[in-house]
Amino acid sequence: MRSENPNKNSILKWIGLIALLILLVSAAFVGGQLLNRTLNPQGVRNFVAAEELPQTQPDALGLLVRREDNSLFMGTGGINIDAEIDGVPVLSYDGPVVEVVVNSETHVYQDVTALPGPFSSGEIQQEVAEGTIEEIDETHKISVWGRKVGDRIIADVLLYSAFTISHPDGRAPQLESP
Repeated sequence: MRSENPNKNSILKWIGLIALLILLVSAAFVGGQLLNRTLNPQGVRNFVAAEELPQTQPDALGLLVRREDNSLFMGTGGINIDAEIDGVPVLSYDGPVVEVVVNSETHVYQDVTALPGPFSSGEIQQEVAEGTIEEIDETHKISVWGRKVGDRIIADVLLYSAFTISHPDGRAPQLESP
């Protein structure tokens, strides 16, 4: 019978474990890089606002809480998805409710930007179309530019865009907005 060296077996086991560990770390790194490119495309360098919109930050951002005549009441602050019922997201906010007054001089736009695929590169040009406040519901993000009068904002420009929910892995929804 042949006798094997116990030290040699031990060394071979350690070399095998180290090789396996290096392989697993490498696979995790490559997988993380691919996932990062899918969720945050490195090639997309710039989002260019539509020329119809003011080139400044909006005076208010939020979700529709309710509508009364020509006033929209927006929930502001952080926006969260609480659940999804019948394919419709249930959104919430954590800031104050702001009244936005829309009049005949307000320019109302709907964001109709087509988002590129995960590996697209270059600029994303925002596209808008004329809209109406009647189309806005609780699943839309609203951006308003105007002048503040007391607790109200008299809207000069109002932009709304629908949140979309995707289920890349069949589990938790992700919030996407152009």
